[in-house]
Amino acid sequence: MKSLPKVGGNLRGLYLVAKMLVQLTPEYFSYYKKDFHPSEIDHSKILNYWKNRLANEYQVASFMEVAKTIH
Repeated sequence: MKSLPKVGGNLRGLYLVAKMLVQLTPEYFSYYKKDFHPSEIDHSKILNYWKNRLANEYQVASFMEVAKTIH
């Protein structure tokens, strides 16, 4: 009975994992196309996000200059 309240949290976790897998499936299968090249996928938004975050929040010196050019 004590673990009954945790069922909701576990169901939410399963939902989030399933959602992640559904969202990643198209990109995963694109690697199996005959003429695929990794540069076809534009990752610039997420790269800029993490460069800014590493530069601003964690003060990673190598990203400090890159973050200035992104803004």
